[in-house]
Amino acid sequence: MCYLGGCRRKWWGPTLAAAGGTSQQQRDHVINKQQTIQTYAQSANDTGSTRVQIALLTERINNLSRHLTENKKDKHGQRGLQLLNGQRRRLLKYLERTNYDEYIALTDQLGIRRGQRIVR
Repeated sequence: MCYLGGCRRKWWGPTLAAAGGTSQQQRDHVINKQQTIQTYAQSANDTGSTRVQIALLTERINNLSRHLTENKKDKHGQRGLQLLNGQRRRLLKYLERTNYDEYIALTDQLGIRRGQRIVR
């Protein structure tokens, strides 16, 4: 048994790279950030606008939702999905408040359902 210190043997097993790399299924779920940024950017250097952030979060949410359909007991993943949904909801609320036409166009483009508009 290896306790603290003296053991030089690796006990944690082979790494992902040693086991043959990533599978095709894992590569399919990879988010292409650059392509998403180019698609939703308003100018050449636009990487952090609200529109781009919402698009990136939507990609991550879709990816994580796909993962959770296969792994129903992944409770930490479920919590991560809730956090991502909350972040996207806050950004969508900000976009709705500041630029309603862009909000409508983006939600239609991304396929996000909209709630009723609250006029105050």
